[in-house]
Amino acid sequence: MIEINHLTYCYNSSRRKALDNVTVSIGPGIHLLLGANGAGKTTLLRLIAGWLKAKPATAVEIDGIPTAKREPSITGETFMLTDDTQFPMPTINSMVKYHAPFFPNFSIDTLDACMKAFGISPAQPIDTYSLGNRKKAMLAYALSLHTDVLLLDEPTNGLDIPSRQTILELMAQFCGPEQTVIVSTHTVMDLRNLFESVIMLSGSQLLLSTSIYDIEQRVAFVASAEPIPGAIYTRPSLGRIEAIVPVEMAGHPSQIDYSLLFNALQSPSRQALLEILKS
Repeated sequence: MIEINHLTYCYNSSRRKALDNVTVSIGPGIHLLLGANGAGKTTLLRLIAGWLKAKPATAVEIDGIPTAKREPSITGETFMLTDDTQFPMPTINSMVKYHAPFFPNFSIDTLDACMKAFGISPAQPIDTYSLGNRKKAMLAYALSLHTDVLLLDEPTNGLDIPSRQTILELMAQFCGPEQTVIVSTHTVMDLRNLFESVIMLSGSQLLLSTSIYDIEQRVAFVASAEPIPGAIYTRPSLGRIEAIVPVEMAGHPSQIDYSLLFNALQSPSRQALLEILKS
């Protein structure tokens, strides 16, 4: 369990708060982390991973242990993969030999299955891969570690369409029910069927943390050729009107339109929507 308690963080070079009084509990499951550029998403992930040190240290804890202390019991159960991660070893095989022993749940079978699914060799030098194949290899390795906490920052950047489908299938297969996986991405559609909750930051503050089920039980996402009276939020799109309405108006739950949800929470309709989602 990740516990974040009144977390405020500023970088030394700036007085601006990268995160401002964030409090949230994040349990097992696959969670979507949303927010505009500069909202604090990557900073939050780095603090959870212990790459940045929270002050006080107790502001960010995993299973009651502050991540800022970099205890081996936590570092061996936490892994973060960013869009600009550089592996320290020349090949995935060498990562297995020198890096994986620090992660007690590492599975060579998972790694082999993932590498095979992507059609790449763990013996090939990482710096000879294309950008897309480098990302695939790193994702395969990250999944094979089976850490309690897995943090993925823009995991599908650089992947072609078939590879995005493959990572969806691999995550569904190899992310266990006891793992806590947080995915920060702007390309939500790639993994939309995996997410169990949404965590949204706005202006360095926590705006929303709720389950997909609760959203779908409270509001519906609809489209119409005509204006929709009583809609919480509307926007024009290709000659139609897309809207978020109370689920009672739609008469049935609907799949979340993450783009519509994101834009609604950035609009003057934010407060009305939040009141329904948090009711």
